[in-house]
Amino acid sequence: MTEAPSPSEHERKLAEQAAQRAQEPRARLAHVRPSGKVLNVFLAAPDGTLHLIQADTADAPGLELLGADDRSRIAGAMLALHQRLQDGDRHAA
Repeated sequence: MTEAPSPSEHERKLAEQAAQRAQEPRARLAHVRPSGKVLNVFLAAPDGTLHLIQADTADAPGLELLGADDRSRIAGAMLALHQRLQDGDRHAA
């Protein structure tokens, strides 16, 4: 059996650049607002367009485009929303 050839310097550099780009945020948090049982999250893309994500969890599809700080803000807002919903359920009973 032959061993797979080791990656060239160019291939290693491309892999490093791809890994770095994957860690960089591809959008930024423009606005977040509760709406019923979800958060309306507006993301600003690098080209200036806004995208709406209706998130019912802190790891909803699309939120991976945000950096760690923005994802942390979403998680905090989601926690506050769920807390308000639970408090509302207690008062309604």
